[in-house]
Amino acid sequence: MAILFAMAVALLSQEASAATPPTLHQRPIFASEEDRMIAAWPRGTANFPRDAAGFYRFHDPVQGVQIVAHDGEISGYLLKLGKGGSDKGLVLGYEFSDVAGDQHQLWFNTRQVHGIWYGFEGQVVERHGLSRSIDGNYILEGTLTMHDESQQTTEREMVRLRSADQH
Repeated sequence: MAILFAMAVALLSQEASAATPPTLHQRPIFASEEDRMIAAWPRGTANFPRDAAGFYRFHDPVQGVQIVAHDGEISGYLLKLGKGGSDKGLVLGYEFSDVAGDQHQLWFNTRQVHGIWYGFEGQVVERHGLSRSIDGNYILEGTLTMHDESQQTTEREMVRLRSADQH
């Protein structure tokens, strides 16, 4: 009798867990100190504007640059469509491997994905007198360079990305 009761409890708990949808848990930005990609912005004279953190998009809503600012530290990632045979058209995420800045200037390099990595050198420009809810308050502009290790090529493009969904 006890065995039948134990089997019934096990079946009921399996049904209950199957009916409950899985939940996503927030992870910290940095899983470990080794994964921590930060730049300490000079304090006092040239802090990175806290409200300039956010997503800066290319001409579509999927591709862009996410900048995270927290207590004078900067991290982030670049989202671009894949260009290779196996990843063509897929959105790939390139985490910042190193980042630096001074006043509104920003430089970063990304980690390599499928032999490709990116570098950026430019600035964050505040836009005055525009509707923040429609246009965003900042523009990220500069030179984005794609480095393709397998083809041994680099491609540079001037970019001007508008901020979107700022806090």
